[in-house]
Amino acid sequence: IFHSASDGILIAHADGKHFFSANDKMCKMLGYTKEELLGMNVSDLHPKESIPYVHQQFARVATKEVPVVQDIPFLKKDQTVFFADISGSKMTFDKEDYLIGIFRDVTERKQAEEKLIKSEKKFSSIFHLNPNPLAITDVATGQFIDVNEAFVQWTGYSREESIGASSHDLHLWANSKDREKIIGTLKERGEANGIEIVMRLKNG
Repeated sequence: IFHSASDGILIAHADGKHFFSANDKMCKMLGYTKEELLGMNVSDLHPKESIPYVHQQFARVATKEVPVVQDIPFLKKDQTVFFADISGSKMTFDKEDYLIGIFRDVTERKQAEEKLIKSEKKFSSIFHLNPNPLAITDVATGQFIDVNEAFVQWTGYSREESIGASSHDLHLWANSKDREKIIGTLKERGEANGIEIVMRLKNG
């Protein structure tokens, strides 16, 4: 079970400084042989700048403050970095105390998250710098989720006033039939383009 596990497993002596055993997956994740790993310590497996943080997170798992610590950076033998989520506990084997850690490689997840963050930042820039008034609205409630600066300048309502309010709350519709027309078209077609409407700005 130990050697066929799909996650890396590393067992350390109770002082947390030297390793007692490692499974095949852990060796493969790090690029070291088992013999090489057993001659190393925790600090050898992480980027130098991350070591204080790593020790802090390991202590949280060992004391059961948290069941899992996430996105811990590991330094492989070839000096590339991967990230892992770690769960751990204390164990006694042959009357000796040890710490056992289970490591799940989450590098792909982390890369996907970073890609999503970059995408969101790009979208945010396009949205907020667009010269046309733009608003993102919750379909179910009609409330504004976000508005850009052009929308603020055009309507006279600040971003703080707009977010969480609906166009109805802000009295933006000069003619209620226009609102019904837009909503009806959205429900029917899934989009509403090129429809002329009259809107009332904050200054009346």
